[in-house]
Amino acid sequence: MLSKLSPRSILQVVLSAAFGRLATALAQIVAAFYLSPTDFGVYAAAVGITTVTTALRAGGTGNHVQTMTPSEFESDAGRFFCYSLLFTALGAFLTIALTWPIALWYSSSNAYPLRDLITTTLVIGGSFVVFNLNVFPRARMIAFLRLGEISLLDTITGATKLLGTWALARAGYGPMALAGAILLAQTVESCWTWLRSGLRLTSLRPQGPWFRATLIEMRLPLVVGLMVTLNSQTDSLVGSAFLPAAVLGYYYFASQLAMQPASLVGNTLRSVFTATTAQVRGDENKEHASLRTIFNGALVFMPLVTMLIPTVFDSFERTIWGGKWADAYFPVLILSATLVYPAALQLVSAPIAGVRDWKLAIRLDLLRGVSKIVPAFAASIFIVLLNLNALTSAIVLSAAVGAVSAVVASRELYRIMVRSGMSSQTVLYELYSTPLAALLSALAAAGLAHSAVEPFRMHLSLRLTSAIECVLAGSLYLFCALTLLRFGYTETLLRLIGALPDFMQPLAKRVFVIGAGQSGHAR
Repeated sequence: MLSKLSPRSILQVVLSAAFGRLATALAQIVAAFYLSPTDFGVYAAAVGITTVTTALRAGGTGNHVQTMTPSEFESDAGRFFCYSLLFTALGAFLTIALTWPIALWYSSSNAYPLRDLITTTLVIGGSFVVFNLNVFPRARMIAFLRLGEISLLDTITGATKLLGTWALARAGYGPMALAGAILLAQTVESCWTWLRSGLRLTSLRPQGPWFRATLIEMRLPLVVGLMVTLNSQTDSLVGSAFLPAAVLGYYYFASQLAMQPASLVGNTLRSVFTATTAQVRGDENKEHASLRTIFNGALVFMPLVTMLIPTVFDSFERTIWGGKWADAYFPVLILSATLVYPAALQLVSAPIAGVRDWKLAIRLDLLRGVSKIVPAFAASIFIVLLNLNALTSAIVLSAAVGAVSAVVASRELYRIMVRSGMSSQTVLYELYSTPLAALLSALAAAGLAHSAVEPFRMHLSLRLTSAIECVLAGSLYLFCALTLLRFGYTETLLRLIGALPDFMQPLAKRVFVIGAGQSGHAR
């Protein structure tokens, strides 16, 4: 699958993605210092509104363009670009037309602040337009494997988002701090890619009749785009129709924080995997090999990375926010523990999109979307009928969405991997062994750290003891994770280390205490 992609290029992408996700996580930390749960709830509601108004996205071209080869960009980019503009304009028009009446309804039914909701929704709608304009030049750069430049760009946009969030939140813009920072970062990225990708508007003029043929060709990718919409922020959309802004804010804050580790490299790598799989489209053996590689890596590392957040959240929250977001602990724990399967499924679906198996992609996205919408609706009705408080409501909503999403995603992962040639016993072991071990390690590390600093609480300040507890809990958990990788997944670990650049392999083997004899035995 990655025959045309050097390990060094992959490393560049991973590092830049790591910085980008770190910047996003830091932006949320900064925003949470200034913003209230209601502010986060308003932003989540605005995201939900634009999910409806931009449901057609760019007519499905966002998925299709990632699978285009360099030669296809030269011959077909024009008609797909013009096609995407029509749907982008439609989404922008619907956002402008529907924002006022929907925001007015939210304001009257659940007391959402009207002006903040309107302005935030319109800014997010503007981000949608800029994002769609950026898809083509960015995809062209990836198709030509200009990953070093993409990595640099991701680093710059991550820093832009962080600084923008800090400046706007500190100035008192509330939920606009989150929306405005994203628009600013996407504008910077779009300007860069259009100047550097080699695409020119003059070269994007389709020749002859094009709309009907393109519409027919894009009918399945258009449905895929609709399914992606279902799988985006539809849980926030459903929740905002029933729940107060503060309840939705706790849930949104927890879900975004929980997904940061899973998204550490997921979004960037998914684009890379889609593009590189397109290069070997038609070779069934290589297609199945790519599925198995991504599945093994995701199910070994994703649970260990994801559970780091709940391990340190309690002590970290006391250190940074002083108890302001303490009520988000259980939603963060629940969503972190259940997110591993949806995150792994998202990565595994990358090669499926790369080979243009649109029917399977539609099925996966439909199931992922429904597994969020249905439990969110059921939980919201339950919360309203019982008149639950904000904390209990956030826990119920998190548990419902997380549990159903995990069950559906794990079932689909099992089905896909068995079809790709893995035995059912191997798939089941991979699906459940590491997530359970990661959960137990997280609870144990957090408990041990809390007990270890207990004697010092009477002598040191709350923030200082919390900071010590946070560092200790994180260190204990990382030790458990490294031990599990070293002794529980030695063969998988050796295969992954073998894919690293040559200069990094000795260092990785020293970290995991792997000798030359073990390497040779694994081979």
